[in-house]
Amino acid sequence: LKDLKIIELLKPFVYEILLRTVPKFLTTIPSVDYSQVLGREKDFKEIVEKINETDKCFLINGIGGIGKTTLAKYIVNKFKDEYDYVAWIDCSTNIKEAFVFNPDLIASLLLTEEIKDIQKSSDYIDKCFDLIINKMRRLRNKNLLIIDNAKEDIEYTKILDKILLRPYWKVIVTSRDKLTGFYAHELSHLNEK
Repeated sequence: LKDLKIIELLKPFVYEILLRTVPKFLTTIPSVDYSQVLGREKDFKEIVEKINETDKCFLINGIGGIGKTTLAKYIVNKFKDEYDYVAWIDCSTNIKEAFVFNPDLIASLLLTEEIKDIQKSSDYIDKCFDLIINKMRRLRNKNLLIIDNAKEDIEYTKILDKILLRPYWKVIVTSRDKLTGFYAHELSHLNEK
């Protein structure tokens, strides 16, 4: 019984030590060719102002090829040094799978063994997603999460509530889809001047 009390007292300290081993960049952060950002200075300024004003997920919206991802890359590369933890999630699949099948994220969050333990579970994706989100939620300070190319499945209340990761995370989402529940900035075509 006495050993259990000691273990309980030590848990916060052990956890703090483990957090210090989590790298700043939880995933690979894509680079950007700054020449591709020309003409988006006004959008960049407006987006940065809005991101700083809201605690909601922020959406960069527009048709395919208009520059959403490039602008998000520019933002993350411009400001990544101002954040304690940064993650870039590419949603080429659905939102949960984008987190669960991201080996960099799992390794960075020190979840490899825990994920292995639940691999045979029938609700593996849901359990892994919850595990990842809960671990990210414990990362305090000022953090940035970019979710690129999100689909409509991100709108489901339970998922959206989970990825908000308040109050420590700013979340920026890019999408072609008109998504609800976000503070949004619509990118339009550039003028040919």
